[in-house]
Amino acid sequence: MTPDETLPRFRGIRRFRNPVEFRYRTYERPEKIDAICEKCGSPYVFKATPTPTEQFDPETGGYEVLKGKVCGNFEGKGACQKCGRVSRSINWPDDALLKLEIPGGLFWVWNYELLPVMRARIAGDNLELRNLIGNDWKIARIVGRIPKFATIKKNRPRILKEIDHWLSQKK
Repeated sequence: MTPDETLPRFRGIRRFRNPVEFRYRTYERPEKIDAICEKCGSPYVFKATPTPTEQFDPETGGYEVLKGKVCGNFEGKGACQKCGRVSRSINWPDDALLKLEIPGGLFWVWNYELLPVMRARIAGDNLELRNLIGNDWKIARIVGRIPKFATIKKNRPRILKEIDHWLSQKK
């Protein structure tokens, strides 16, 4: 047996054979956001304007990582199908469709597509989480920023129950 066979194949920043760069510093919002209409209260899809994650620095010739905004006003487009109201911006997380007030703060999810991934993370099912994320590091960055109060043991059953309710509503 050679020494190379006894060592793990990949180490360091390579997770599942893919580099994870700026995992905790970069944050990209998903393009599609599920929101509530301010006028009639019905759900609608809001398409947020993409924000840059890096900026060229002419002095060094490299790129500076820009921290994305998680809360506040977001520009984009969306229209309610029920009342016809056109929205050019939303105030997040006040306009969130999928939100839950729990002890410690407000838990919210960007859209219905992220619900299975959030459920796996909160339930602590790492195998399911890895299978759902795959090689999509945008989702991994979103899941990596779930607040601590959402994953603690006393809040977990309530959040999982609400996520299951949201998932059953979508089907």
